Amino acid sequence: MCPVLAVALVWGTSGAVAPAEDPCLRQVRESLSAWQSRVATCDVHYRLETLYTPAARPSPVTPWPSEPVLVQETVRMARSWVQRYYASAGQDLADGAVVPRRWEAAFDGHQTLDHSVPALVVRFRGRDEARGRITPTGVIGLNALCKHLVEEQRDPTLVGITGSPLEDGLLELTLQFRSGDSSMRYVYVVERHRPYVIRSWQVDVDAGEVILQAGDIRYHEFPGGVLYPVEGTRTEYERGTGALAEQMTFRVDTERTRIDPPGGIPDEVFRVTIPEGAEVIDADTGRPVSAEEKEILLAPHRLRERRIELPTSRPATQPAAGAGAGG
Repeated sequence: MCPVLAVALVWGTSGAVAPAEDPCLRQVRESLSAWQSRVATCDVHYRLETLYTPAARPSPVTPWPSEPVLVQETVRMARSWVQRYYASAGQDLADGAVVPRRWEAAFDGHQTLDHSVPALVVRFRGRDEARGRITPTGVIGLNALCKHLVEEQRDPTLVGITGSPLEDGLLELTLQFRSGDSSMRYVYVVERHRPYVIRSWQVDVDAGEVILQAGDIRYHEFPGGVLYPVEGTRTEYERGTGALAEQMTFRVDTERTRIDPPGGIPDEVFRVTIPEGAEVIDADTGRPVSAEEKEILLAPHRLRERRIELPTSRPATQPAAGAGAGG
């Protein structure tokens, strides 16, 4: 059993300065890094449902629903080395109303094609501008944990990491942030020897006010032995009042999802569906590409079936404004 670990991290503008790292914290980092390398090649299909309440309104001038509304999407996210693909079919929140929406974006290692508008494709040359929906690992805070404990680029507001063993082979990890007079804590409960298996995640600010909780998390073991989260719920609360602001739930299609498959992810996955007659705009010039360039550009991206189905109906009932507020 690892003893209680406490590591203070201090970064200056010219580089990182840190004391000798506790062996337990080093084991956590190494385990997270190994898991992260396994899931870097993946093709994930999942259902995402987001409950928005009036408390989530970004600003007083933003059009927003006066009652809680549920937005449903079928999402696909694929990654392989530098390649990225994102797609969503279903619903979105726009001008205060739930509307149908379908879009795709992909970076094939050389350029980004963004097909957010039905008859328009935007091309970004030489860079990754593909932006997708939040992923299952993002919902439960696993991306944030890997960012702060594994990746090279550190957050200067992260001032300390502490951890304590719990019963049943669990470990509590607390990341402490400070900016000016404000403070924030990320509190994770993870499996001690598999810290990428998160049981719960909580974010509190200043005097301990809880603003986010994630729980009801379930993992699935995919072929090859890699674990990946397939169910989870994240709830966000309004600061000051504690009112439910937003609740997000995901469910992964384990039959269609591939994590670190033998042979990788085929290149064709990283191509958007371009209908005949769509206009292609160059993001740098703001002008349509030439007919010849368009033909060359879109040749591999002709209309094809992406296996993303629109939801056929809304649920019979919607969650009440306080539903599922626990971690």
